[in-house]
Amino acid sequence: MERAALGYGRSITPLWESRLATFAGSADYSSGCALATFTITAARPSLSVIDASGIYTGRPFTAIAKVNGGTTLDGVGVTLHYYSGSYTSPSQLVGRTPLTSAPSAIGTYTVVATFAGCADYSSGCALATFTISAEVRRRWPG
Repeated sequence: MERAALGYGRSITPLWESRLATFAGSADYSSGCALATFTITAARPSLSVIDASGIYTGRPFTAIAKVNGGTTLDGVGVTLHYYSGSYTSPSQLVGRTPLTSAPSAIGTYTVVATFAGCADYSSGCALATFTISAEVRRRWPG
């Protein structure tokens, strides 16, 4: 995903570690040592967003977003931005202005859920597209 293109993202500095293991030896084995170097990086969060499509009611269609199954992760919540139109990638939203609130008018919309990241988790985003439709009224002959 191209999170940085939207201006979202948090730089996590990797932690490089080296550990030395030694064995003094025994009657059957000679002494030895080994050096291992490894990197610890921030974990990737699981981010989801849904906004059910539906019939126009005049009320806003507010999305539900979760990060690792909850509304916050290490005290950091998810931010929602709504856009008019259907988009499948964050890079398509570069330069577009989000709506000021959840939409309530008839149309197709995309919501972007963004997690800024925290000490143990990197940043991330998820998209969902939904439609607010006009009610179809049918007249029966009679």
